[in-house]
Amino acid sequence: MSMIYLWTTGKGWEQFDSSIVDELKKRGIRIGDGARIGNGARIGNGARIGNGARIGDGARIGDGARIGNGARPIIIYIIGSKHPISYWGEDRIDIGCYSRSIKLRSDQGRGIGEKEGYSADEIDEYSRYIEIIAKVHAGKKEEVKS
Repeated sequence: MSMIYLWTTGKGWEQFDSSIVDELKKRGIRIGDGARIGNGARIGNGARIGNGARIGDGARIGDGARIGNGARPIIIYIIGSKHPISYWGEDRIDIGCYSRSIKLRSDQGRGIGEKEGYSADEIDEYSRYIEIIAKVHAGKKEEVKS
């Protein structure tokens, strides 16, 4: 038996046995066949998860997000010397709390780093991370075309 927490208006989060299919259907909750959701994962309102998709422990999926059947997104998360850097399969790189397109990060990364107080060594470090992510993203786009 697996327990899940569901939001109840006026009461907050309540624990439910996930085998109570009627409760899930009543709330409009659908979990695809073979889908797995890890411990501590959070899924936003209106998010849809397709059959066979897997969501790792601690993952967060925003409101309205959609993950297709059998999806296995490429996720890169690096704990750099100054801030974490992340890539979630889209044309964007997050460094610290700032999000920019891959091209903008590639073209203006040094200037952004200087403005944010990064040392020359840190700028070189993050430039390498950005280059790696840009190559991964470019390869991903080529896969989609084939």
